[in-house]
Amino acid sequence: MSAVNNINRKFPCSLCNYNFTTKGNLTRHLKKNVCEKNVCEKNVCEKNDRIIISNHHQDSSLEILSIKFKNTMVLSSLLFITNTSMAFIYGDYLYSLFFSYVTATSLLYHSNNKNNVYTNILDKIGICSIVTYGGYTLYMKSCTDNMFLVSSVVLLFVFVNYMYIYGYYTNQYCFDSQICTGNHYHSLLHIFTCIAHNIIIML
Repeated sequence: MSAVNNINRKFPCSLCNYNFTTKGNLTRHLKKNVCEKNVCEKNVCEKNDRIIISNHHQDSSLEILSIKFKNTMVLSSLLFITNTSMAFIYGDYLYSLFFSYVTATSLLYHSNNKNNVYTNILDKIGICSIVTYGGYTLYMKSCTDNMFLVSSVVLLFVFVNYMYIYGYYTNQYCFDSQICTGNHYHSLLHIFTCIAHNIIIML
């Protein structure tokens, strides 16, 4: 029966591979920008019917970019290896252990496991551990003569928390409605966090 249905549906959508029985149904489908898949691989241009959809599924196109640039979050997570190594070199083995854990959970979380509740919890535990221990270490080293570096770390932490917390409540920065933009801000957050913690380790 399904084979007969497939034969009768001779007008496939090049975006979502859904087949239609008439060209009119396909045309209406394209005009409504309705596809079974959220990701469109190419724009549609049917010259015969003067149907031009140059920006088909703009949001879905951004989802394509987010998939392509999702690697930026994975790559930026790898920066935490520098924190792990730096803490180990400076003899702060607990800091090194925390960052080993954060590196692993961050890589796991950002590689297609964002919707996994357990992965999310593990990632947040790592973040809380690093923030707590990093803050404690900074406080213990705050008597150093190099107040410029201490102030730089404080400013970076304020900025990172602003991007994350304020962004969460206003759907901006890391939580931007455009997934690609959110991913880029999240990568920036990783970079600033990596820099701040390396400064703390070297103080």
